[in-house]
Amino acid sequence: MIEVLPQPFTLSFEHVDGHAGHTPDFLAVMGDGGYWLLDVRPAGLIGEMDAVKFAASREAAAACGWRYSVITGWRPHVVSGLDALSA
Repeated sequence: MIEVLPQPFTLSFEHVDGHAGHTPDFLAVMGDGGYWLLDVRPAGLIGEMDAVKFAASREAAAACGWRYSVITGWRPHVVSGLDALSA
């Protein structure tokens, strides 16, 4: 990874219920020349409209030839490792 850009742009799009906008959380510029668009949201806080916004972000990323992911939390082994280190 070469660089991480916070809130790189705002998408404006139409959906079944009207218009919406979304600002993805990060755009990572990868060393191989690729890009990875990222949203970060705890899994328990992703609502129906969030899912629509994430789908729009996925489509925009795909149109640009970028990867897209929604990060919903730490993997369990990371949390237990951090707990062990903090003890």
